[in-house]
Amino acid sequence: MGGGSAIMSSVAHSKGADEVRQIAVNQNEASIVTTSDEILILLAALREADQELQDWEFETRTGVERREFAAVARSLRDVHVAMVGE
Repeated sequence: MGGGSAIMSSVAHSKGADEVRQIAVNQNEASIVTTSDEILILLAALREADQELQDWEFETRTGVERREFAAVARSLRDVHVAMVGE
């Protein structure tokens, strides 16, 4: 992907400074280290938005079409399954 070199940084996790996360960022993408529990939180939020937003308001409120939104949710589910084997 184009657009600049990767910038590596470490941030302290919100649960305490004992846990340090690696984040790699460039102009077009970011990679973060996360837990399966955090992925479940994201999936729950995505599911809530998908269920509660009407078709007429969905793209305005989320900034993406519902099919793109569903693809992101599928990708996160696939990652979670790969992590926990379910």
